[in-house]
Parts: sequence; C-alpha cells; structure tokens
Amino acid sequence: MSKNVWRGGTNTKIDWTKVDLRKLYQEDGLTLREIAEPLGVTPGAISYRMWLQGISTSKNSTYRFRQILNKANAKELYLVDKLSLKEIGDKLGISYGIVRYYLISGGVTLRNPVEALRLAFERKIIQQKGPLNAHWKGGKTTSGKSGYTLIWTEDGYVFEHWLVWEKAHPETPKNWIIHHINGVKTDNRLENLIAMPMSEHRLIIPKLQQRIRELEKELSSQCGKM
Repeated sequence: MSKNVWRGGTNTKIDWTKVDLRKLYQEDGLTLREIAEPLGVTPGAISYRMWLQGISTSKNSTYRFRQILNKANAKELYLVDKLSLKEIGDKLGISYGIVRYYLISGGVTLRNPVEALRLAFERKIIQQKGPLNAHWKGGKTTSGKSGYTLIWTEDGYVFEHWLVWEKAHPETPKNWIIHHINGVKTDNRLENLIAMPMSEHRLIIPKLQQRIRELEKELSSQCGKM
C-alpha cells in the first residue's frame, strides 16, 4: 500500500498528497477533530499523518491554542454569551485551564465563584445538569481528599468556604488562603473564617496549633488534679 494512500481506519481511501494538513491546522486553525470529521477518519489518524509530515501537534503550543481561541472569539463567548470556562473548552476541544490562561492574559477579569453560581442559576445550568439528573444530591458534597465542603457552580464544584467568604469580601486577593479558625473544615460560617496570605498562613497556623496543644495539656493536667 502506498504511504500516501491510507484508509485511516475507515473504508474510504484518502490521497493524503491532496490534503494540506499544515494549512488546515496552522493557518485555518482547525482542530484535529474538525479536520478528521469531513474525511471520515479519527483525530488520531490526522495526528499520525501530521507526525509523518513533521507538523507539530504539541499541546504546549501557546501560539497554536491562541489561534483557536482568537478564531472562536473566546472573549465574546465568555463575556457576551456567558459561557463558562469549561463550556468554552469543551466547545473548542481544549482544556478549560488553557481558556482561563488565555482570558487572563488578554485582560479579562474572570467571574468569582459567587458570580459563577448566580449565573449558573440564571442560565439554568444547575437545573439542567443537577436536579434533572437521577444522581443529583443537591449540589453539595464533601471532598474525599481534603475534607472541605464543595458547592456546584457553572464551572464545576468550588469550595463552600470560598463562596461564603467572597460573598462578604469580594475584594479578597485570589492567591490568599481562607482558613477555618476552629479547624473544622465543614464549619463554613463567616465568623469561623479568616483570610490571609499564604506566607502568613504558614507562619501563624503552626503557632496556633502549638498553642491549642498547650491549652489541651493544661486542661488535661487540671482535670487530673480534680
């Protein structure tokens, strides 16, 4: 079989010498899936042919993803159409993390968790993906790894303590830590939360924990004398 005539996993032969993959991918900004579907092959088949032709499909290509996002007008999708980062990523076939980086680097202020939650209700995303789902549990769960309470929003689950804190203090820097004063991760009352920089959190919390241990020791000693 000729190297340039390959079935690509289907019953339709394709003469790859007549398919300008470099133009479709790099100039027109089409995704592998968008190139593959009209040809009746898989995205993997396109990736293989591009590899043979020396065309990079690296997922770390910032320029490549910027082409796709510019072509789709991702800023308009986010700001005007009110799509979430995940919805934009799913629509374009790239991760929502890349969409997030693109928007931030382009000067777009992202919605905070409270805004995302409100928008989700307005667009009925939660109703569509939540209560109508047979496994819906109210949009509230506990992370098995961290033990924190999670709340469902349009961008997926977010920490409840961040939602509570940001609603009262929307100006809080994104890179700060929201700490539970009493150490109970599911106690998300506003009066049990405090925000601080990561560096401060690392210095203060060990001291607080040490003081708690000292008080517990004192209490234990007093109880032993009674």
